[in-house]
Amino acid sequence: MQSLKLKSKDILLKELHELVNQERSLSLKILAYLKEIKSRRIHQELGYSSLFVFCV
Repeated sequence: MQSLKLKSKDILLKELHELVNQERSLSLKILAYLKEIKSRRIHQELGYSSLFVFCV
């Protein structure tokens, strides 16, 4: 990866925008998985008292 100090302002902003979009997409996928884990109570099968405790 090229050093951030060598990137132009426009490239920095463009790449940041792309990264934020990727993060949003990944966050949505993670939330969907967690929702399914909760609905199946998989976290309880593994011995966790709550989904929060499972995540932490």
